[in-house]
Amino acid sequence: MYLNKRMKALCVQSCINSYEDEHKNGVHGRTDWTSFRDGSVEQYAIENCQGYTGVIDDVEHGAIFIIVFRGSDEDADWKNNFDFKKIRRFIEKGKEHTIPYGNKDSNIRMHKGFVELYAKVRSMLRLKAFDAAERGMKIIITGHSLGGALATVGFIDLHYMFCDELEIPVELTGYAAASPAVGNWEFRVSFNIRAEGSFFNEWYGEDTVHKLPPLWLGYFHVAEETRYADLLTNLTTPIFAIIPIAVWDHDPRKLLAAIKGEPIPLADLDTRN
Repeated sequence: MYLNKRMKALCVQSCINSYEDEHKNGVHGRTDWTSFRDGSVEQYAIENCQGYTGVIDDVEHGAIFIIVFRGSDEDADWKNNFDFKKIRRFIEKGKEHTIPYGNKDSNIRMHKGFVELYAKVRSMLRLKAFDAAERGMKIIITGHSLGGALATVGFIDLHYMFCDELEIPVELTGYAAASPAVGNWEFRVSFNIRAEGSFFNEWYGEDTVHKLPPLWLGYFHVAEETRYADLLTNLTTPIFAIIPIAVWDHDPRKLLAAIKGEPIPLADLDTRN
């Protein structure tokens, strides 16, 4: 399923919704649940892997099952984010899995922290995605920041499940917002061949998180890549790219506004607006 600007904005808004606190306040922008079917949203949280699933009744695409991964927050354990070691095997419920699955001779390597974090919710999300596919729904997997990295891992896992293990035709689409890189060059090549234009990797300006892990550690981003920026951002890039203010470009409100073609919000300590 190709994502136009409207659908990309829906993905970013869904990511913003994932940061809603216990008082129903948006922590990284105003939440908007109007696109979701009543009663369909189910939260999940296993250690630091958290987010929700839900069903969107879209006028163009019909019923869409969406998996949303929440990014890191002030309460998160950041050790997963900075566990830059690359692996090809991971453990889920005591069983060893190989990436790509069953291919022990592959040179593909993925970020240890992201893969092991995704493994905590893998079985649960696979069951939910299978149920949605059985009901004829299209599937979108998305997330912001750390959530974008988990969406990248989850996309390739679900793609493998549907196409290789089950051989079930499913319209699976992924959208990573302001995501760090997930794997090495071999992973990028393999991922892009599998995705065939059905995964979107987007960010705003000089987003600091999108630049991690650094290239010199052997990490490469997957396609399709799109950077958004307004004239002010491009003119000030030589300055902002080397000072901490660039972290504001990681705010999902900026990416959402850029996709919609709206004025880009300025840095604001209160990100709920």
